[in-house]
Amino acid sequence: MKKLMPTTNSKVTDTQYLKGYCEGYRNGELNKEREATKYIAELEKKVEENKKSETLLRVMFQISEMSHDASLDIHSLYNGIYEVLSTVVDTTNFYIARFNKQEKLIEFVFFRDSNGAAHEDPYDFPKRPYGKGLTEYVIEKQQAVLLTGEDIRKMLAAGEMAPRRLLSTSWLGVPLNIVNETLGVVVVQSYEKNIIYKDSDVELLSFVSQHISYAIKRYEERQKKHTELKKLVAASKYDNLTGLLNRSSFMAELETVISNLAPPVKSTCALLFIDLDGFKQVNDTHGHVVGDELLIDVAKQLRKEVRVNDSISRLGGDEFVALLTNLENKEQASHIAERILLSLNNPIKINGESVYIGASIGIAFGDSNNSSAQNLINNADIAMYKAKNNGKNNYRVFE
Repeated sequence: MKKLMPTTNSKVTDTQYLKGYCEGYRNGELNKEREATKYIAELEKKVEENKKSETLLRVMFQISEMSHDASLDIHSLYNGIYEVLSTVVDTTNFYIARFNKQEKLIEFVFFRDSNGAAHEDPYDFPKRPYGKGLTEYVIEKQQAVLLTGEDIRKMLAAGEMAPRRLLSTSWLGVPLNIVNETLGVVVVQSYEKNIIYKDSDVELLSFVSQHISYAIKRYEERQKKHTELKKLVAASKYDNLTGLLNRSSFMAELETVISNLAPPVKSTCALLFIDLDGFKQVNDTHGHVVGDELLIDVAKQLRKEVRVNDSISRLGGDEFVALLTNLENKEQASHIAERILLSLNNPIKINGESVYIGASIGIAFGDSNNSSAQNLINNADIAMYKAKNNGKNNYRVFE
């Protein structure tokens, strides 16, 4: 059997050989351990990056979902953003500030603070003129700003920012930008020494801020379209000058009311046809601008004198109609007509001038036996002319 180790008369002694063998083995093992440690570190880094990516994707998805939810109002959207961000960063002290460029204002549309300041009512947003706050500092820089308490003290000492009621130990603000527009700033801050924001928070909030910006912009564009649609609907349904129902909308409502006056229900409706006395003279004397103001004021007076569920329309010119439904008796219609006459007998102040007018009113009743929309209007119109021919400023009932 061959010896594995050299004999004593070899140039390398047995002891030296053994020592070298052990040293080589140890170095080999150390290298293996280093490789293993490096491999584990790389795996841990990949796992951490995957977790971070998953977190960002989850936050992005949740914010995107909220921005597409048409049932959410803007405050609910802000609150949802706050709750989502709370899962990835400390939001004990958090706010979203909007930049009103036209009025040069900073509007704190969502605000949470551990020192007691919380604005959750969407009609109680605090605001301030654009000045030298940290929020404005972020807007000016157009990039994320991470500050320590010492940084803030230095800025205060140098006069670079306005005095603050409370000094943060850590402050992180990220601009909300979309294309070339600055919507505002999202901010987290800390008053505790053990809560300090890091570069990883800057990276995360900067990334998420883009999706917050798009969510806010998407909501506002949806609201703008909704408002424009409402205006179009209003324009097709209401009189442009007085805001009362226009002729076509009123006729549709009158048809519906009359169609419901069917047996066995014994119900009655009344139509008041109201024509202003002396309106032409006002127009000729004071001009059409004053005449328009007068019609607007008359519309307001009519709304006050009829009941909440009654409908009023401006048919055109100085002609108005009021539809009274669910009357207990016919005398109710007469009482309302009397109230309207008394109201319109009072002088109306327009541009410092007292304008006097009156009205002639015709009343026609509709029931399940004899009514159509056009007949009811014609009958009330006939009664109105009888009132006008009887000296004006009074009412007559169609018989």
